[in-house]
Amino acid sequence: MMREKGGIMTAKEYLMQIHRLDEDIRSNRRRIEELKYSIGSISAIDYAGDKVSGSNDPDPMASQIAQLVDLERKVNAETVELQKAKDKIINEIRHIDDTRYVTLLTLRYVDCERWEQIAVDMSESIRHVFRMHGDALKAFKEQVAI
Repeated sequence: MMREKGGIMTAKEYLMQIHRLDEDIRSNRRRIEELKYSIGSISAIDYAGDKVSGSNDPDPMASQIAQLVDLERKVNAETVELQKAKDKIINEIRHIDDTRYVTLLTLRYVDCERWEQIAVDMSESIRHVFRMHGDALKAFKEQVAI
């Protein structure tokens, strides 16, 4: 649901949900790679040595593998959520009549492009892209009932 400013979501904040989900997935994927590296670098455990009675230390490799599996499940769920959000927002953006606004909002909020790249892709000055962005957000808010 889109709401007005003052603690309530704006059109821009609503559209930014894709970027936030994408960043969460990237962060979790980096963490997965760190865990994989860490698991691969854990030295073999020597079970032939003396056992310390009363030791509650869990197997570090098993703990890290469990973390890895949980994190991979989380990334899979986040990826599904991201795709659903993208599909919904793409459909909502397409309700805007002005194709320039559709292009701008898609490049910025779905493709997560930088402003400079959007200006190049649209063959516009960056200042003009910023002005169009404000107008595009207004058009989005007017055209899409969220």
